[in-house]
Amino acid sequence: MNSVSEVEPFSFSDKTELLSIEFEIIPVEKGRVNYFTGHLIRGAFLSMLAEIDESLVNRLHNGAGMRPYSVAPIRFPYRGDQRSKLWELKPGRKRYFRLSSLSPEVNTSLLKAVMKSSGRTIQIGASQCAVNSVRFKTASYTDLVKGVEPVRSHDFHFLSPTFFQIRSETFPMLFPIPTYVFGSLGSIWNRFAPSEVRIDMSSFMEELKSGICVTKHYLRTVQVRIKGRIPISGFLGKARFKLAREASDILRAQVGLLASFGPYSGMGAKRSFGFGAIDTISIED
Repeated sequence: MNSVSEVEPFSFSDKTELLSIEFEIIPVEKGRVNYFTGHLIRGAFLSMLAEIDESLVNRLHNGAGMRPYSVAPIRFPYRGDQRSKLWELKPGRKRYFRLSSLSPEVNTSLLKAVMKSSGRTIQIGASQCAVNSVRFKTASYTDLVKGVEPVRSHDFHFLSPTFFQIRSETFPMLFPIPTYVFGSLGSIWNRFAPSEVRIDMSSFMEELKSGICVTKHYLRTVQVRIKGRIPISGFLGKARFKLAREASDILRAQVGLLASFGPYSGMGAKRSFGFGAIDTISIED
């Protein structure tokens, strides 16, 4: 990643396809927030964009279908930060969150909003936080395809509650079954990637059924609420996916591609609200 201070705001191409920005913020006043901050970060994100392009925000907020962005919310690693089931934002203590975009249109407005936020505060819930630094990375869909390393193992870190909403099922899936994980990533990829690099999902899913499995995991389930509504369950933690030795080179490349795409896209249900945020590491055989 690069620091935003190292580049001029207009050195980015208007055709930048994938953008991920990590914000380091410092609360300027004491405040409390729910354990899950995804919807609060989403609100801050849309407020930032509205200062640049209000019509874009209306389309993002009201449009149907997959959203061209994902949110990785603030994480609170220490129980000492918790009081009365709320987490404290303490003045001077750094916190981090990530915004990622899959659309050149959103990228351009988001970058302008970030440059405009320099030296200002943003509101997280009821608390004002100073933007201390911003780090970014960019890529194109073609870059990811060209950079694929067809290794057998991929470690996924599920940073925020993750779940899969299946139309034919009454209850959500709360385990990273490979067909759900890579099926979700593949669907998002095909929705936003250029036609020439899209995946044939029919053959991909068929080969995936017997070509990959979870070999180890350390997971737990949590329940979170958005604005006091019905609790939503999801899983957090880590899992390793390993391809079969006889898996084709095509399957290895497709799985590797989607693993590298995941930190930009998020996965599963309610990505734009901060669910399904992931980091991934591909492991050499």
